[in-house]
Amino acid sequence: MGGMTEGLDTSFRGILAPAAPEREWPSELGDYRLLRKVGEGGMAQVFLAEHRDTLEKVALKVLHPRFAENRERVAQLRAEATVLSQLSHENVVKVFALHDAPPLPYLVMEFLDGVPLRRLMGRPMEPSLALALLIQVCRALEAVHRRGVLHRDLKPDNIFVLTRPGRPPLVKVIDFGLATPLAQAAKPADGAVGTARYMAPEQWQGRPLDARTDLYAVGVCAFGMATGRPPFTEEYEEELRGAHCFWQPPDPCAVHPGVPVAWGKAILKALAKEPSARFSSAAAFAGALEAALQALRFPAEAEGAEDAEDAEDALWPAEDADVDRALQRYRAVKDGDAYGLLGLSPDARVEDVWLSGARRLSELNALSKRPFLEEKHRQALERARRRVMKALCLLGPPHKRIGRDAAAGNLAGVARCITAMGAKATQALRAARPLSNEVARKARCYRKLGDVRARKGEGARALDAYEHALRMDPLDVALHRRYWALKREVLQGGSLDRPR
Repeated sequence: MGGMTEGLDTSFRGILAPAAPEREWPSELGDYRLLRKVGEGGMAQVFLAEHRDTLEKVALKVLHPRFAENRERVAQLRAEATVLSQLSHENVVKVFALHDAPPLPYLVMEFLDGVPLRRLMGRPMEPSLALALLIQVCRALEAVHRRGVLHRDLKPDNIFVLTRPGRPPLVKVIDFGLATPLAQAAKPADGAVGTARYMAPEQWQGRPLDARTDLYAVGVCAFGMATGRPPFTEEYEEELRGAHCFWQPPDPCAVHPGVPVAWGKAILKALAKEPSARFSSAAAFAGALEAALQALRFPAEAEGAEDAEDAEDALWPAEDADVDRALQRYRAVKDGDAYGLLGLSPDARVEDVWLSGARRLSELNALSKRPFLEEKHRQALERARRRVMKALCLLGPPHKRIGRDAAAGNLAGVARCITAMGAKATQALRAARPLSNEVARKARCYRKLGDVRARKGEGARALDAYEHALRMDPLDVALHRRYWALKREVLQGGSLDRPR
């Protein structure tokens, strides 16, 4: 979290690290007098300060004392300073200096006398104001991306709005604590980084990122500015993951009729699931927003283009046969068969679960949008979509799937989850679900029997004993490794993966 001005949201306090007792801050840091605290996040607090000699007002972003000697946090602060020092744009906050030595590392930044965009949201904003602010956000990102940097944490708290007497409001993009070089972001990631409500599908899925990832976050902000609510209102992280990865956002114009059509279309394009379907650059997004703003000023010119698009849509015939074929796949699958609903085998890789779910939801969403579709088909498609979404929620998150597969004796599925979660997370889950003494004793006996048979070279019989043990203690990581290694030998290089 960052934030260097008055009114920064403090709701994330304590999430990134254990809460520490409030301490007395020094009255001075280096050449600066601390005047008052103006913001706080999980990593740092922000103070309004003034230079002891020049009396210049600045913002000091000061690491929490508990992070003062944390190398990772200090490196993160140093990286933020490096990124900002390379940027010179009126819509990006300025950094003046970095002090990264103990006892309290801090950044010296320009003080912004304004409010975070979040303060202006919560109800639909006046379109011309919102568009003018978003255009500035895109211009800032254009400069950031041109420097080879990805922000990764665009959200209303990190967009600051400054009022200027007699002049339009000025936007400043702040908090580059999670920024990363675009070249680094283009590599697959081990985990999701960002703020859940504003993360693009590729962030959730650990796929390569590029500049269009930031544009998705701007699209989420724009939706909230246009309608007064986010595109997805789910509260829990896993629900948000499913929504951002697979659900189509509602049309902003349908949520709030006051949203201009051109603006609504630009928002939906920015929120496309696949980066290739979004705007190619921040400059292209800004151009679409400028066109929407122009349409507000000269509405007559925009009407002709909209009428032409509506006429083209009306020519799209409904093909009920396609819908029937798609629905038949789901009618043939029994309730409770999550793998069948996703068209997968029980040993499917975690990433294949998400990809298959995405393809099926995308197909159902596309079919449901066809004009002239019969109501019975529309309702059937919605039922199918809900079934697929439920299956995805059950099998997509490895920590949920592993319990389901363990209960079903699906050892291959459990192994896939262990690979995705890692040994430590699996062991922690196992510790939280202790076996009864009798079951644990039987599992140990079968494991020892398997070891004896393996030493005798009785591979098939050893596997049988190990399988009995794993059915009783399915989260035993060490035994999974032993079992799958031996299975490979017995099958002479079979295709099943063993957990890493």
